[in-house]
Amino acid sequence: MKEVSVVASITLLLGGCAANTSHEEQPCTLYQEFRDFQHLVETDLPTAKKTKVAADYVKVIEEADARMPEEFRSPFFENLAYQFKTVDSHFEAIDGSQGCLTINGLNQEGDPESLSLYYVQEKGVWVFDYIMTSAHESVQEYYGEATCPEAGEYRSSGVH
Repeated sequence: MKEVSVVASITLLLGGCAANTSHEEQPCTLYQEFRDFQHLVETDLPTAKKTKVAADYVKVIEEADARMPEEFRSPFFENLAYQFKTVDSHFEAIDGSQGCLTINGLNQEGDPESLSLYYVQEKGVWVFDYIMTSAHESVQEYYGEATCPEAGEYRSSGVH
């Protein structure tokens, strides 16, 4: 009986993962990249920034942080990695060398929120190049698909 419950649990986990992605042949590729980022932030922050985040984006975040008064600075990448107390769902879409991952869950204060990460391939690996967060009044407002700005949309506006 114990073996059946383990197999059922694994099947449900994999089935749920594939159901949340638009490309069944690469189930949860970007979500796994984000989970790897979370683990690296915990164990080796410099490596996390170097291998999981686009170099230009790291530079933008670090420059913005340096311009902030010290009392307002926050550990951006650590906060991002631990943004959610619970994850309720995630969706991803990959189109060639670009992708979008949207994660829905309760943030550390218990409020419903969505985090969308725009991914690109750099040197053959997935790195996120932009993030967008959306606060919601209720979990019914969660995104039901991967929702990121178009690739040129945030770049042309000068927003990173």
